[in-house]
Amino acid sequence: EFAAYGTCAITAPIYQTGTERFMVKQDQVSAYGSTELTLRGGGSFAGPVLFGPTNTTWRKLVVEGAPIIQPTLGKRDYGFKFNGKTELHLKNQDNRMYIELGATSQGTGSSLHCWTNDVLNYQCDIILGYGSTMDLHGFDQQVGDLQTGTWGRIRSAEPATLLAFYDDGNGKTWGVNAGIDGAVTFRKSGPKSLTITGTNMTTGALVAFAGPLVPGATG
Repeated sequence: EFAAYGTCAITAPIYQTGTERFMVKQDQVSAYGSTELTLRGGGSFAGPVLFGPTNTTWRKLVVEGAPIIQPTLGKRDYGFKFNGKTELHLKNQDNRMYIELGATSQGTGSSLHCWTNDVLNYQCDIILGYGSTMDLHGFDQQVGDLQTGTWGRIRSAEPATLLAFYDDGNGKTWGVNAGIDGAVTFRKSGPKSLTITGTNMTTGALVAFAGPLVPGATG
């Protein structure tokens, strides 16, 4: 476990070689207020990476500089899971991570922020659960299987395109209130079916290049 208080930065690469969990505890302490951790050296994470604890304190993780590589990409049990109120800010390109925001019911308010084009490799799967959001901030992105859970949303105030390649299982957005907001153009590719539900208020287009794109009963 690694404990972070206040504002911290790690400039050296981090290497996790085993599959034991790597946990970053960003506790809120009155002397520091909220906590912010910046990773600049990149690294390789083989096992599950957890950001906790599972409470409602506000935390921020920034990734810039060298990308983060996950050799176990595509395996949910070994991915990056963000509990509590966490902001994940990606400022570099070609990170290769399985990302799950709002990994517990206490994760309401978790968010993924993209600050340049292609912050993730197209093989990266993402789950936005329990009120989590993905904000493109006007930058085009490509991801793998993308799921939005209960009140999970995708948004961008400025025009941006999100390309999702569904190749693992029956990819779909799920949850009554899941949706796409702002000026997001959503492009679906890959052989698997995608069902869009919830209220979608985007002014962009919904485009299917390959495989079915199915509006749900509430889509």
